[in-house]
Amino acid sequence: MKAKPSLLIVSHVAPWPADSGQRQRVRYTLQTARSLFTVTLLLLDNELSAVAKREISHLADEAIFLPSIYRRSKFHQLIYKSRAKKFARSTSLKESNYIIGELEFTPERIIEAIKGRKFDVILFEYWHAWKAADALRKKGILTAIDTHNILWKTYEAHQQGATMLSIERYRNAELKAWRAFNF
Repeated sequence: MKAKPSLLIVSHVAPWPADSGQRQRVRYTLQTARSLFTVTLLLLDNELSAVAKREISHLADEAIFLPSIYRRSKFHQLIYKSRAKKFARSTSLKESNYIIGELEFTPERIIEAIKGRKFDVILFEYWHAWKAADALRKKGILTAIDTHNILWKTYEAHQQGATMLSIERYRNAELKAWRAFNF
């Protein structure tokens, strides 16, 4: 019997407990992917309980829990929240773009976390970690993005008082990020 291809799913959203739409979407992605792939989930630890880790490990063939830089301590959260705000003001992106893409899921951190493993495809939840996807794609690994909507449209709808320039900057950043993925 032929071995299944290997898939790494990189997610900043834990699939357990399934108490939100985002968590349920990640959970269903894992459940569906396991029928086609050998699935490894790369997830931020975020001080997950032993029960949560056990439940998550049942959803994937392997789970890698990357220690969170942002949640190391209240002090770190204050420092990085301040940097995230500055980043958001200067780029028109969200603070989460900084925390996920510039701090937690950088190319260096992901490459180190998966060292010694081989994956046929790496699926990223959302586009925040696009720089890591681009770095892995350039190493010859297929990278895919899973996004349930066009986030700049959501940004436009929810940013009270956002200028057309900031909306356009966000839209352009998202489109640039999408090009960093194979599919």
